[in-house]
Amino acid sequence: MSKKTIYYRVIDDCEDSYYELKTSWDIDEDPDYIAQEAADDYYSSHDGWESDWPLTIALHEHEDGPEKTRMIVDMEALPNFTARHIET
Repeated sequence: MSKKTIYYRVIDDCEDSYYELKTSWDIDEDPDYIAQEAADDYYSSHDGWESDWPLTIALHEHEDGPEKTRMIVDMEALPNFTARHIET
């Protein structure tokens, strides 16, 4: 399946900035999957780790084009546990 370029905006943080995202998902049929990919891209590549989640993400087929949909995306935190010996 070929990848298409879509654009997204993060309404809560920088509503006027459009970010490019390459995806295999169809924006009309699978906007939830695209929003999850956009959230991951924003977190990893655009300092989204500093944001207060959940975030509202707007999806666009073209940069500066009309908004197709808005999705609320929450981030789940997975705890990590580390054990070490202590001397008694």
